[in-house]
Amino acid sequence: LLIVLFPESQLSNFVLFSVVLKTGLAGYTGYFYLRRGRAHTPWVSVVFAMGYALSSFTLAYFWNIMWLDVIVLLPILAYTALLLVREERIAPYVITLAVTLFVNYYVAFFAALFIALYFLVLLVENVPFKRWKDQLAKLVLFAGALTLSAALSAVLILPVYLKLQTTSASGDAWPEELKFTFSPLDLTARMMYATEPAVRSGLPNIYAGVLVLLFIPVYFLARKISMRAKLANAALLAVLVLSLSVNSLNFFWHGMHYPNQLPHRFAFVVVFLLVVMAADAFRAYRETGGTIVIKSAVGLGFLAVLLNRLDGELVSGRTMFITILLMVIYTAFVTVLVKRSKPGQSAALGDDVAGASDRATVRVGANRELVELQGVESAATTVENAERHSAAHKRGKRKPAFFAKVGSVQGARVLAVALIGVVSLEFLVSTALGIEDVRDGQVFGDIDGYAAGEFPRQVREALKQIESDNEGENVRSEFIRYKTYNDPFLYGYNGVTVFTSTFAKQQMQMMRDLGLSTNGINSYSLNPTKPLDSFFGVKYLMDREKDRPKTVDYQTYYEGSELKVYENPNALPQAFFVKSSAADWNSEKAGALENQSAMYRAAFGVDGLFDIVEPDFSSSSGTVETRGVNELGQEVHVSPQKDEAGRIDVSVVAHENGQYYLAYRQGSTYPETVYGYKSVDSDERYIANTRKDGLIDLGYLEQGEVGRAQLKTPPDKAGTVNVQVGRLNEQAFETAISTARATDVEIVKRGKRSLEMNVNATEPGYVLVTSIWDPGWSAKVNGAAVEVKPFSDSLMLIPVEPGQNAISMKFRPAGIIAGVITTLVALVLLWLLIVSERRGRARRAEKLAHAAAAAESTEGAEAQPLDGESDGDAESTEGAEAQPLDGESDGDAEPTEEAETDRNDPVDGEES
Repeated sequence: LLIVLFPESQLSNFVLFSVVLKTGLAGYTGYFYLRRGRAHTPWVSVVFAMGYALSSFTLAYFWNIMWLDVIVLLPILAYTALLLVREERIAPYVITLAVTLFVNYYVAFFAALFIALYFLVLLVENVPFKRWKDQLAKLVLFAGALTLSAALSAVLILPVYLKLQTTSASGDAWPEELKFTFSPLDLTARMMYATEPAVRSGLPNIYAGVLVLLFIPVYFLARKISMRAKLANAALLAVLVLSLSVNSLNFFWHGMHYPNQLPHRFAFVVVFLLVVMAADAFRAYRETGGTIVIKSAVGLGFLAVLLNRLDGELVSGRTMFITILLMVIYTAFVTVLVKRSKPGQSAALGDDVAGASDRATVRVGANRELVELQGVESAATTVENAERHSAAHKRGKRKPAFFAKVGSVQGARVLAVALIGVVSLEFLVSTALGIEDVRDGQVFGDIDGYAAGEFPRQVREALKQIESDNEGENVRSEFIRYKTYNDPFLYGYNGVTVFTSTFAKQQMQMMRDLGLSTNGINSYSLNPTKPLDSFFGVKYLMDREKDRPKTVDYQTYYEGSELKVYENPNALPQAFFVKSSAADWNSEKAGALENQSAMYRAAFGVDGLFDIVEPDFSSSSGTVETRGVNELGQEVHVSPQKDEAGRIDVSVVAHENGQYYLAYRQGSTYPETVYGYKSVDSDERYIANTRKDGLIDLGYLEQGEVGRAQLKTPPDKAGTVNVQVGRLNEQAFETAISTARATDVEIVKRGKRSLEMNVNATEPGYVLVTSIWDPGWSAKVNGAAVEVKPFSDSLMLIPVEPGQNAISMKFRPAGIIAGVITTLVALVLLWLLIVSERRGRARRAEKLAHAAAAAESTEGAEAQPLDGESDGDAESTEGAEAQPLDGESDGDAEPTEEAETDRNDPVDGEES
């Protein structure tokens, strides 16, 4: 919604603002969970939250701003799961998960799956095994919360799920062989300083700061962390590490789908777990001096050196040196911070709370309302005992010798601020290096020429003129060479070129067969040719390269200093009449020009749209030979010279006047770049295409002239490319356009999800709507429901009979009705749940107040010796009250008390 605050020309600045804002929010939510969920001191929470927000995962994918939303919400999800465990509050988790699913259903799947596993860890940490019935009850509550969250988001998730079943990814099969792609050492290396973010391929992005790396071994060595907490977190960490390394688990995490580039998209949940474990280890490290941390630093230092020697690309010299240097600095800091004047006394840092709910967990002071009690009747006594122990602890607590010299508050503040400063500096540098690496490895456009500057201004000016001249019509426009696949969305025009992961595989296949450039998965781009431009209703072609030769006989519509727009007089409307044979046509594995000819024949009954001609092939780099003709055209084999790109020079002699086109399709190798020539007499080239499949216009050739193109293939990769060249039969083309226009299709009303038309047909046939077919479309002709048939499984056909036909079309996503009903029912259940939980908390608070009042009354009565009771008896009673709770040892109680003291003690740097 914030985008409405930015004008069109400032779109790039909005992206920058959004990235900074969401990264900051990720830092805050990480802080929130560490502070409120794990009970860490504020400055410790800040230090480790930076690692979560500025991890290498964020650096690799910061440009994908939709993913950042879930990174922001993951710590809140974890906190609400913790509330469910500790207080059996269901509503916060239900609401948070539903919001996460609405924000980004794809990345939310990773978060939801992780939290389902992390819930088991929280359960083990907070509920002892002897209370297995409580554990089982909380598992049931969690399952119910998951179900209710899914039901709340059903209005979105159900239609999306049904749509995704038709995409190119839906047919991905489970890996046949079990493969390990990375070793634990590889993953450890990825946690070292400023590892280069892997964007398109490579190892997982799990760097979260050297401090996190340093304290992961400490987590498993620290005595103050319970064994069951260690085992639970170790098990989850092992599952995640295996998921990053094992192909079948990786496949499962990606929704039974092989990701197209951008690997290990769930790695941010690994970062979150590592950060939480490291923060807990930081707190638990208090009574052992610097021994454990020093051992961890020495071991990791040797490992960094070893990995650098084994693979200098995996761990560079820079990474090795700075990682070791930072570990030395951090080890020195934490050693001083936890140094004691006497063994056995607490440090200035907080204590471990993992497993604290093995006993009655008491929070004194501001958090008193969050007390967990085993019985209401013991509440007052429990609070009284906790306060007595806490007060005694404060009176007897000795400060470390270092702080005694420099002043306890000032010393802690100086060290805390210094540590925050060093960690901030680490992330400042690593972030700058990471952004530079991503910029150098990816295509980052300049602000000028994208949304701001003269060229975008002229594009918007031309589009306004087009809209004004075609008021009420749904004409299409396209760039001859696009800047992004989503230029239509960028500049706000109705186009053909598009990128979306929800395309059905059949639609992608038809577009590829017709000669549009596709990646075979989720995008295609129009390569301008007269038959395709006209069939898809592209009336205006915009060219950002004014020096590109005019290859089509379109008239100039608009011309500016940086933009030229051509008008296609043959463009058909969004809907037009076609023959009955159109329902039987499907594109096939054939050359693009042959498929276009077949499409025109099926739609308009016109044969011979293209005359296929035989070109000549040569090469200026390596060798080229033809290997006959296959269904895709002529098969050309290219063998590049060593360390050089292959080049296939194509030339065709015009035996007749006409417009000539070249279609190409990858074989065992592929064109990286396709060049055209500015004239038949010039060797000056221009880039015509940069896709593996496509079409280029060779221009209008007079008889005897030679049209040329060059296909550049990857270096040192011999292989075949399929090429087809043809001349457009102008007479057949004009006959087809006239046939389509002979039956007028009047568009009466056009909405975002509806279309009304009138057609006076002279024969049975179909109205072809050149919009993507979807099972959610329905149609009525003269009030009677008819089937919307797919044209080559891609566009829409509405059957009509001779005479007047009134057509009405509506779109309703498949599953939307069931989704709406489910969501409404879930909203009612959520409201009832919220009311129930509020009443339950009110009743518990009332009981607690009564118990506290009863305890005060009892204390007053006990202050007066009973008849016949001696002072010794009273002292004995008081001593009994001061004993630890049932099943709680002095050692068990001490961490909770110390942690509570530390959270309220200015020595920790909480107050500034």
